[in-house]
Amino acid sequence: MEVQALTPVAPGVAGDGQAGGAQPGFPGVRLGGVEGQALSLGLESRLGGTNLKVAYELPTAGGGGNRARFGADTTLPLGPNLSASLGGGLLQELPGAGRPDPAREFNLNAALRYQDTRLSASAGSDFAVKNGQLRTVLRGGAALSVNDQVTLSASALSEFGPSRGDRLTLGGALRKNQWQGLLTGSFERGSLSSTGNGTLSG
Repeated sequence: MEVQALTPVAPGVAGDGQAGGAQPGFPGVRLGGVEGQALSLGLESRLGGTNLKVAYELPTAGGGGNRARFGADTTLPLGPNLSASLGGGLLQELPGAGRPDPAREFNLNAALRYQDTRLSASAGSDFAVKNGQLRTVLRGGAALSVNDQVTLSASALSEFGPSRGDRLTLGGALRKNQWQGLLTGSFERGSLSSTGNGTLSG
């Protein structure tokens, strides 16, 4: 057995321990560093068309971490251009100092996706239950290639539950020879707005 010393690093920064990637000699095992000098250890596996993930966040000096995550997701083909995805997971805090009542969160998600040579579209929903409260997110979006030069897009997201918010985004892209242009505009309100009120941005 080989023991490797790992140095915690910030997300997206490669260290000697290759945080965030599969570890040498341990296929499917991932060690990731996060802010606050926290480390997580995870296992990933594939069973048929289903992805299985298990992870554990080590405790931090500030009292964070010490949580276990379990998840699974799969994609089902429904036709030449249509597919469905299903997933779910569990986040379980473990007992420790300053945590007399560890929280538990369940989540489920489902989505439909369509794609052909000109149009791609998706619609989905996410459901999470934490501390007995249900949080629901509905989302959808589409991108249409009008021609080789112009692409239009739109997306919408709504959150229901302890927090309520909406976000609508419209966009367009132009590509012609060496010229490229992008125009986007969005409207946000509630929990999805930085101000909590209706906000327009472009």
